[in-house]
Amino acid sequence: DEIKHFVHSEVGRINKQSMAAADARIQQQYWYLSSSIFVALITSYWIPNVISRGIIKLKNSIQNLKCDLTHQVQINSHDEVGKTAKAFNLLLKKLDKSLSIVTDVGAGLAVQVEAIGTNCERNNELTQTQKENVEQVLVIGHKLNNSINEISISSVDGAKYASEAKNKAKEG
Repeated sequence: DEIKHFVHSEVGRINKQSMAAADARIQQQYWYLSSSIFVALITSYWIPNVISRGIIKLKNSIQNLKCDLTHQVQINSHDEVGKTAKAFNLLLKKLDKSLSIVTDVGAGLAVQVEAIGTNCERNNELTQTQKENVEQVLVIGHKLNNSINEISISSVDGAKYASEAKNKAKEG
């Protein structure tokens, strides 16, 4: 029971540490994403039509992502739109890396939990075997106790008969 509690505590601690680190990275990456989107929207509202085309292209690329973090926005300008696209592409790479880390940590935890489960099952089997052995020893002990009691009763009866025979021999 202590092992089970220890294992659960350690798994919980590892999970909390891993998830906290992953959450911090993901929050930072989402903040970058939100900032980039905010900048893109403000720029598209205030900048003349020529620059707006680049922003619309960026917006369309973002909308077409559909959870593909390997997608790269293709804008080859050196103005604010191009810088935003590069920042967005960097953000996508960081998000993809963070997601890979979270996936790897999750897989590692799954392996550890499976190993712990296997150990628990083995411990349960050993405990069951030990319980069965103790029960067998108790049954044998009970039988041995009964046999000793029978021998004791027979010894008392034998002593009594011997004493009676001795008394009859003296009388007779």
